[in-house]
Amino acid sequence: MNIRVALNALLVAAIAATVIGAVVLWAGSLDSTGEIIVTLPEPTATPISVAPAAIKVYVSGAVAHPGVYELGSDARVESAVYAAGGPAQRANLDRINLARHISDGEQIHVPFEGELQTDSNPSMTNESVIGKLDLNTATIEQLQSLPGIGAVRAEAIVEHRGANGSFEHADDLLDVPGIGEGVLGSIRNRIEVK
Repeated sequence: MNIRVALNALLVAAIAATVIGAVVLWAGSLDSTGEIIVTLPEPTATPISVAPAAIKVYVSGAVAHPGVYELGSDARVESAVYAAGGPAQRANLDRINLARHISDGEQIHVPFEGELQTDSNPSMTNESVIGKLDLNTATIEQLQSLPGIGAVRAEAIVEHRGANGSFEHADDLLDVPGIGEGVLGSIRNRIEVK
């Protein structure tokens, strides 16, 4: 019987200790107003890295392996040329802007030394031949090679030219819907009016 009484006493002591511990913990979580304070752990922010979208470009002309290549969305002409195996022996890299950003679906033509633009190669832009694009003769496709000029703006430029005649100055682009100072500033060194 003494063992049973001792076990019961021990059980009552354990329950009492648990209740007292719970009350102490609960009381410790109260502030001076009697409200319960719940402290949550600090959130840990982990940066979400978004992989740049891939673009495809066609690299032609004086490169080791002409063809279609997939590159990162922030790629430049230089990346496309080297994706195609690098410039061929007689490539004239001085006639293209290797630092220019490229866009999806674009053709990058690396001219050979002495190569001129011909009707058999209409995709080669004036920029790759002479360095600047003439606003009065440029096609919609050629205009789209300019930064900030997509299909809609390129069509608007050609329509404005058709309705109002040739451009007299590069600043005349400001009369085209969708072309503002920012866009003009980003392409000013790549266009001319002849």
